[in-house]
Amino acid sequence: MSESNLKYPSIEAARSILRKIGIDDSSRIDDFDQDFEYTSCLVEELESYINLYGQTETSSEEKRVLGCYFMECLNDYISEHSEPHALQSKAFEILFNEKSIHSEEIEYRLENEDDVEEHCWPIRKELIKWQSI
Repeated sequence: MSESNLKYPSIEAARSILRKIGIDDSSRIDDFDQDFEYTSCLVEELESYINLYGQTETSSEEKRVLGCYFMECLNDYISEHSEPHALQSKAFEILFNEKSIHSEEIEYRLENEDDVEEHCWPIRKELIKWQSI
């Protein structure tokens, strides 16, 4: 799988992920979803996403979507709890170890078009810390 094919997440990969963890994909994704990679995941399922990522049959396309799921779940958790999720280090380790798959998502979350911290993703500060380690 070339890296150019991983630039954008695949809706079919997202459907496959949900089915693999026992979720009816049609309950979270329809054919008109534009942001399925962020709207079809739940923070309560983060551990399942991490476990699925490590399975040998998980495709690069599924890993690309799982990276989006990791970031969205971690971001939501920080938004709600004002602290990192217990699985954040594990998720970041995966994302940065396979940066060739996840570079687009990492860069997206690091973007900062102005200097006002409140305008940035809550996960951004954690990503910056992780990169400096």
